Amino acid sequence: MHPTFGTVKKGTIYGHKFTMSGMVKGEAKVSLIYVHKICDDVVKTPAIDNEIHIEGMPKSLDISINGMMPLDESYVTSAAPSVNVIPMVVDGPSGFLQALDLKVVTPLH
Repeated sequence: MHPTFGTVKKGTIYGHKFTMSGMVKGEAKVSLIYVHKICDDVVKTPAIDNEIHIEGMPKSLDISINGMMPLDESYVTSAAPSVNVIPMVVDGPSGFLQALDLKVVTPLH
């Protein structure tokens, strides 16, 4: 793939998909599905969209918010979580760490 910033070699990661859920007694009550990837025009799945679906009482609500993030710039924010955690990993204890073992991640300035 050849996005505007360079080349992404075959066999490397072109994006990631997060699903974060708020749980109540083991059941997901609210979830955020967040997709970052490069070359959305080349690789269509997983889809990047700006859709919000809320289901509850008295009825459901579906919203589309366009223009939250330009698709040609989503690769920049894909790198942000990994880059921003570097100081916490360097300052952390040696050995294998889970993400929750680290201090809260704060953006680099």
